[in-house]
Amino acid sequence: MYYKTRETSETGKKIISFRDKLLEAKHDHWRIAQEFGCEKFEIFNDIFDYGGFASLVFEKKPDLKYWRKCGRGYFPRLNTKQGKEINKVLQSVKRIKYSELNEIVGIQMDLGHIGFCITGFKTVVFSIPKEYASGFVCPKDCKEITFSQYENLVNKGGKA
Repeated sequence: MYYKTRETSETGKKIISFRDKLLEAKHDHWRIAQEFGCEKFEIFNDIFDYGGFASLVFEKKPDLKYWRKCGRGYFPRLNTKQGKEINKVLQSVKRIKYSELNEIVGIQMDLGHIGFCITGFKTVVFSIPKEYASGFVCPKDCKEITFSQYENLVNKGGKA
């Protein structure tokens, strides 16, 4: 199921606010990673939350007294004082709960979250998986659209 609303609508403003919080969290990850001299990192990004470091990727191998190999990168050793201090900084990163996004449009999903896109035409579009569409009541300031209209707004920059 696909829907659209104006950026200036109540729902549109809330989705844009969520997007801004998500971008802020992404920037926070980059800022903290760069504090440790990393240009790459792995994050926890699952169906419930965005945020939290899974590992940091260093160009040169870090001091293994304080770091342990983890995935494609390293994570602080929690059995050393310095490793615990590093972990405290990493844990301070901003996180986002995707359930906040679902609440904006009034849907409760056991797994996952709605998809959304802010188009270049002052329009916000979002999608809801079919298995959750039954009984969904579209917010009053939103309008259901077809997949081709959705695709036109998202991919081709047209109007629906």
